[in-house]
Amino acid sequence: MIRTKVMFVLYFIIGLITWLISMGLTSMLTMEVLLPSTGVTEQSPFYDVLVLLTFLIIVVGWSILFSWYFGSPLSVMANGVMNLHKGDGSEVIKKAYSRSGRLKTRFRLYKEVIVSIKQLSEDLEKLAKERIKLEKEKKEWMAGISHDLKTPLTYMKGYSALLLNEGYEWSNEETRSFLEEIEKKSNHMEGLINDLSITFQVEETLPTNKELVEMNGFMKGILSPLNADPRFQTPPFSIDDSSSEIWVRMDKRWIERAVHNLLMNAINHNPPDTFVHVQLRTEPNICILLITDNGVGMDEETVKNLFRRYYRGTNTEIYSGTGLGMAIARDLIVANGGTVSVESQINIGTTIKVQLPCSSEPHPVEDS
Repeated sequence: MIRTKVMFVLYFIIGLITWLISMGLTSMLTMEVLLPSTGVTEQSPFYDVLVLLTFLIIVVGWSILFSWYFGSPLSVMANGVMNLHKGDGSEVIKKAYSRSGRLKTRFRLYKEVIVSIKQLSEDLEKLAKERIKLEKEKKEWMAGISHDLKTPLTYMKGYSALLLNEGYEWSNEETRSFLEEIEKKSNHMEGLINDLSITFQVEETLPTNKELVEMNGFMKGILSPLNADPRFQTPPFSIDDSSSEIWVRMDKRWIERAVHNLLMNAINHNPPDTFVHVQLRTEPNICILLITDNGVGMDEETVKNLFRRYYRGTNTEIYSGTGLGMAIARDLIVANGGTVSVESQINIGTTIKVQLPCSSEPHPVEDS
């Protein structure tokens, strides 16, 4: 800011001196050379009037030239700022920069402002492209969600119609099979609706009920029922817990949901024989949870968009999801003061790192 003020004063002084010198030289050349060469002398009629008119023309001409030189950048910048609401700063860039990409001389006094307008214009253009991309993803996501909701409904209607068919007597085993499929599809729909519900809560203000939680026991409580799931022939989850207690003040319900989403994402989007290893450790005032799988890994594009809302990966045909699970996990972790990041390599696997602030409060005494 100080540099800009000094430059402005220098430009003003240099411009004023140049203006005076230019007028003086032009007036002298006109009086001594131009007028005598046209036969106008002091004895000519209306000589004083011609001299006065000539002087006025010189003053006005040089004033217009210097006004354009020093004032046109201000006009260009003003128009540029007015057009920024459209995300268009091309006029400033086109007029302020030469074809070689260098700032023109008369714009150098306002370099900082012009560079800021240029940067802001580029940022707005980038945001506009991101918004268009997000809208496209949102429409595709809505179409996918509609399909994901219709599919289980179709199954449920089909099985219900079979059960209600009076022309056939179903055995108890067949009836139970149909009802199990209906329950399965109902649970799938419930999961989709729950994801949508949490998403809307996160967009507003997520209510949290924080309490002190010991992370070793907390993670084992999540992994045990998952390993006991009859869908898995071999328990896919293992844990390397901490040798000491790790206490975190958090909303147990939301973090459990976030961790569950991260764990199931590692299973659902990988081959059936994938194993997931969970590790707990601490750094000063930080609890670190690492979730590592030996699956197919992800490319850079997927890693970049993994926690982006409405993003559905390239393998959605294998597993039908809402495209919200990972975004929900991130939002729930952030709402509890934590962070989440991901590293992945194709054909090697993926590691998700969750960091939560450790509590410095006195730990509750557990009943023996």
